[in-house]
Amino acid sequence: MCKPLPYDDYQWVDEREQSLLDVTSIPNDAPVGYILDCNISYPEHLHHHHSDLPFSPRTEIPPDKGAKFPKLLLTVRDQKRYVIHYVALKSSFEKGDMKKES
Repeated sequence: MCKPLPYDDYQWVDEREQSLLDVTSIPNDAPVGYILDCNISYPEHLHHHHSDLPFSPRTEIPPDKGAKFPKLLLTVRDQKRYVIHYVALKSSFEKGDMKKES
């Protein structure tokens, strides 16, 4: 699997444009891609099905009392200001009823 990587000519999309953007309608091999900063809602009915491999990993310090260093955690919690590539976001929509809250 080989995909082109961006290397220049980055442009910011304002919040209004991002709210109108429908990532499900963009092909995975589109010449223009998006990396989104959004809030993701993880519905409770998906928690059991996705508990082994959730879609939204995050680097955080574990809630254990002895934990001091950040680790990559896979949780089914809602994510605030989650940065994700549009193809990964599309995949999470297709595999469940996750919601992007802009």
